[in-house]
Amino acid sequence: MHTLLLLLLLLPQQSPAKAAIKSSVAYTNSHLKQFKQITHPHEDGISLEGGQSEAYYSKDTLKLIVDKTYGETSQIVAHYYFNNKQLIFAYIVKYDYNVPINLEQFDLKKSRKTEQRYYPPINKEIQNKAYSLAKQFSVGKTTNGIEM
Repeated sequence: MHTLLLLLLLLPQQSPAKAAIKSSVAYTNSHLKQFKQITHPHEDGISLEGGQSEAYYSKDTLKLIVDKTYGETSQIVAHYYFNNKQLIFAYIVKYDYNVPINLEQFDLKKSRKTEQRYYPPINKEIQNKAYSLAKQFSVGKTTNGIEM
């Protein structure tokens, strides 16, 4: 009994703020099919292999942007979650390919996967990228100087 109590005390405690973020992210992920989706291809010059960004809206409220950037030797998929027009969470996955994508031996399943999760306070570089993408999908409301 004492061992169980000690184990429970040693488990990391989750803050109420982090729990609320996880709940919002889970809600967004479970309702994606009900949200309006808008897709934009990347502008020329961002990546030789191209990419695209997808924004998901609940009515006119931006909830998520999924940004996919393809390269010859890697792929980055970034998920930017919004709540009340604020970036609340970023989840970025990088796939380093086993060989360049144009070779016959290419196998996405053999890629090395690196995951990063960002909770507030989210660093400025990540924020700038997320809000820059949000501006591309603007629907006329302004926050932080950016239309959303």
